[in-house]
Amino acid sequence: MMKEEIISQLETMRRQESGPYACRDYFNQQRSDSKECKFGTPTPLQNTKWSNKSSSQQSTPLRPSSRKKMIEWCYQIADQCKFERESIAIAISYLDRFLMTKSGAPALYDRKTFQLVAMTCLYTAIKLFEQEVIDPSIVVHLSRGTYTEDDVTGMEMIILSALQWRVQPPTAMAFVGHFLALADVTEQTKNLIMEVARVQVENAVIEYNFMNVKPSMIAAASILNTIHLMDRNSLPDGSRCSLSLVLEQHGSNRFIYGTEMMNFRERLLDTVKGDNEVSSKEQQGTTTACKTSSSTTMSTSVQSNKTVSQISVERGSRQFLDSLVSLF
Repeated sequence: MMKEEIISQLETMRRQESGPYACRDYFNQQRSDSKECKFGTPTPLQNTKWSNKSSSQQSTPLRPSSRKKMIEWCYQIADQCKFERESIAIAISYLDRFLMTKSGAPALYDRKTFQLVAMTCLYTAIKLFEQEVIDPSIVVHLSRGTYTEDDVTGMEMIILSALQWRVQPPTAMAFVGHFLALADVTEQTKNLIMEVARVQVENAVIEYNFMNVKPSMIAAASILNTIHLMDRNSLPDGSRCSLSLVLEQHGSNRFIYGTEMMNFRERLLDTVKGDNEVSSKEQQGTTTACKTSSSTTMSTSVQSNKTVSQISVERGSRQFLDSLVSLF
């Protein structure tokens, strides 16, 4: 793809993320006005046989933790079935935008409806973006018979109609790929940055407090966090400047080293730190070959000039990410 085409696509994606694909804080909006709000009135979904039998309806909306559990479940399904994890980001864009609509608001008051919506969003994203199409019966199986095929296909039409068939959201990883394509960076370094950025982006997808942040902002922050820890051998000054210029010219925040971006980068790295701590507990203290004795916070490490050795870069993104987390 020519650079002019990439720039044109970035401009289109930035318009999309600020317009029809933008997300709002629907959980708190519903909680502040539970009877009626601009996202819709919390009444049971119509034309669903099982909804009338549901005992999961409640007077107060679900919490963001319900969303987090469903997304983590979606990632598990994607890994088990060998689907692209990017399909999950697309599915969650459907989920978040649908729950902002009048048609989607009732799902926030019924756990079974919410689960059906999330599973149907995953089903739709896989059907549209994966090479292998899954059948509605697979969703029925995954739900252990809670829903029928008619429930899935019926909900899919409700979702697509509410979204006005806008099913190609600009994702953070798409921005990462386009930013790197415009920069003067070697293929090896590009792949490393992509993989380390992916971990940060996927954590942002899971955490609700990143839901209304523009994907281009998440992409830029994940790249900046990664290149900050790369030394001159792994990322020469020319490549570093090239990446910075690309982010300044084509990102949503032109002040890439300003206070707002710095604070956001810290927030993003906090998710990696938490993910790393959970992983360490699960592995019962498995050590990495890339330890550091530093216990400074991210804000201190950004101000200092710490970098990861060339050996860490050559050994791959996982060890590089461990090095990044160890700087906390």
